[in-house]
Amino acid sequence: MLVNDGTILADLTPDELLSTNLLRDNGIREPLYITAMRYAGIDITKEKKPAHADSVVLDESDQKKLRNWFSAQPFSPKEPEGAPLLEVKNLSFGYNKGQQTLKNVSLSVKKGEMVSIVGRNGAGKSTTMNMMTGYIGPTEGTILINGHDIVKEPAEAKRCIGYLPELPPLYTDMTVWEYLDFAAQLKNIPAKKRQESILNAMEESLCTAKILHKKTYQKSFKGLPSESRFCTGCAWHAGNHNS
Repeated sequence: MLVNDGTILADLTPDELLSTNLLRDNGIREPLYITAMRYAGIDITKEKKPAHADSVVLDESDQKKLRNWFSAQPFSPKEPEGAPLLEVKNLSFGYNKGQQTLKNVSLSVKKGEMVSIVGRNGAGKSTTMNMMTGYIGPTEGTILINGHDIVKEPAEAKRCIGYLPELPPLYTDMTVWEYLDFAAQLKNIPAKKRQESILNAMEESLCTAKILHKKTYQKSFKGLPSESRFCTGCAWHAGNHNS
């Protein structure tokens, strides 16, 4: 069932819903494999069972379209220059003794790179993010944020992080401007630069100036996508001033 502003827009099966454009039209990101199929020019119908990646039925023609689309995507052979902004070395973690959620994970991300961490539920995606942002400590391994060890130098490392979790963390007693100013202070942005930074953050997150002095719990936002754009502005403070 798809609901927006208290109105039921659709009461469909997952296969039926994903064969429409209703999610995109209402600001909800559809599964990435569906987006890839659309880019490849595949006609998505409920008969193709698009509700889950493991259940999608693609005939030979559709498979060819998908392969051709994938092969046509440009890949830059040039490596980004400079030291890594994020470096993970031999990371391991277990919630219980003798059990490992993650084992010997290593990766590095340089300025200008974009990386997605994908996997099934329980694969360790959230655990990895929680360690990289300092919410939990690794059992083994090292995490460097812009050269700062997240365990040994947490304050310095966290100043370089802009993190937007799945559910936007809003303080509902603040206005939008107060919240962005609060986020700027957390990142140690000098007072004389905060106004410029807040306006830039609003522009980057596609939020309009008319909501700046409204309370965050009022109808400054219309649903989760707008809240997420606003919180993206808060996260943007970090990347703009520390990367």
